[in-house]
Amino acid sequence: PLPQKTAAILDEEKRAERLAEKYQITLPPRAEERLQSVEPTNALYHRRLPEVMFGLENTKDGDLAFPIKAHAWPPQTEEWQLEHWRAQQITLFVLKDFETYAASPRPKLRQDFYQSIGTNCQLLAQFDTLKPLFLEREIHVFDCSAP
Repeated sequence: PLPQKTAAILDEEKRAERLAEKYQITLPPRAEERLQSVEPTNALYHRRLPEVMFGLENTKDGDLAFPIKAHAWPPQTEEWQLEHWRAQQITLFVLKDFETYAASPRPKLRQDFYQSIGTNCQLLAQFDTLKPLFLEREIHVFDCSAP
């Protein structure tokens, strides 16, 4: 795991708070060990892409007929648009299983996002698996700074 800048942690928390408000739920308290009191000197600003929760991958807000639980949000369409990330000056993407996700239409919005990166961004590096039986994944690094 890479040490994370406090600003990135706060941005991820703001996202969770925004979605909790949107779905009218209360977030559970954060674990003490997840709170960062001192930023590591070698910290980087990095954030995770949203997860696509199994069972929620094709849901849309208007279709919800069940209560949403904290951190198990339906996909937020705007977060699966390259311009959403560029608008936040996030332009370097380190993606695992790029070829698999770019080819898999389940869910379609993730496939479209990965294909958009493959079409609109420069591949900087690719790291193939050495031991795929040990759950290693291929890694692709893309520079998406050019529009």
